[in-house]
Amino acid sequence: MDVSRAMREVLSFSFEEQLSLPNWEEALQELTRHLEDAGVLVMSNSKVENNSTRKLLVQEFRGFALSDPLAPLIFLNTADSKAARMFILVHELAHLWLGDSGISDVGISQDGMHNHEVWCNAVAAEFLLPRDALESVYKKRRKTPTLYGLEIKGAKKA
Repeated sequence: MDVSRAMREVLSFSFEEQLSLPNWEEALQELTRHLEDAGVLVMSNSKVENNSTRKLLVQEFRGFALSDPLAPLIFLNTADSKAARMFILVHELAHLWLGDSGISDVGISQDGMHNHEVWCNAVAAEFLLPRDALESVYKKRRKTPTLYGLEIKGAKKA
């Protein structure tokens, strides 16, 4: 997807740099740094203000983006896992790329909003694991296509 490549260029955050990072925590920190260097404010928390009894539930939302030409913002719910936060961070960046504000994991039934969510998910997936990288790894590791360890009859060998 060309959008994810364009995002990487604007952020100066290559897939190779992402792969060189030893774990999700450092990858999340590094991507956040690149976003902030590009002018996006990234905030994260898991409670409402300083109220430790009112936690932000992942079931309520995972993150949101506020699109503003001067001060775009992404907020991440730190109650979520680091791997999930990495995905949500890029998903919310995709909302900003569209010029839209958005919230992740809220049941919005409007068709137009659903299409944006699907698109943002696709962009985030491609950003975090580009298709060509996935295909390359698959071709190197698989001689005979399998599914859950069982050979797939009639499938082409890689």
